[in-house]
Amino acid sequence: MFFLLILLVSMLSFGVTYQANLYPNAPLQWSILKDVLYYPYWQMYGELFLENIEGTDPSEEAGNCTKNETLWRSGEMNRCPEKSSFVVLLMAVYMLLTNVLLLNLLIALFSDTVKNVLKNSEREWRFHRFSLVYEYANKPFLFPPLSLPIYMYWLIKWCCRAVFSEDNRKNTRFSEFFLKQNMTCKRQCSTYVSLFATLMVRPFGIPM
Repeated sequence: MFFLLILLVSMLSFGVTYQANLYPNAPLQWSILKDVLYYPYWQMYGELFLENIEGTDPSEEAGNCTKNETLWRSGEMNRCPEKSSFVVLLMAVYMLLTNVLLLNLLIALFSDTVKNVLKNSEREWRFHRFSLVYEYANKPFLFPPLSLPIYMYWLIKWCCRAVFSEDNRKNTRFSEFFLKQNMTCKRQCSTYVSLFATLMVRPFGIPM
């Protein structure tokens, strides 16, 4: 959108200059807005209109246009463009600006967009790969429903540690300390996750 705004400003500025020099003292009409954008727009695609820009319109020799102000103001004949060396120089500057600078700028913007998309896609691939590995790392080696005894064993083991732990019965201060350490561990979870992801993608030669 920013590029299109720059291009539109460039087209309007050069188009107004074209119109003011080729057709000076033109009456105020809505068709002037079309004429302002006509030459700059088609010149981007290679249609230069050299005869009109140089003021040597072939229709003048054929009698299809005139420079007589009385005739073209009355609408009897079309108006022929005026000769102006400044318009030829202006067209050269406009072609250089649009075809060389602005179009190359557009290509550079597209290249930067593609680069950012590839960068984000690589990060997303790393995230999904780590999520997949982390998901299966905490699962039993048997598939459901054969994994039910393993879950029961883990539950009994956790209950036994919570109930019959000698340190837990004798020293409640240790439990409080353990809870504080557990909270600290949760705050550092993001660091451990990043480290684990680095170790998982390192065999593939992908930098983190």
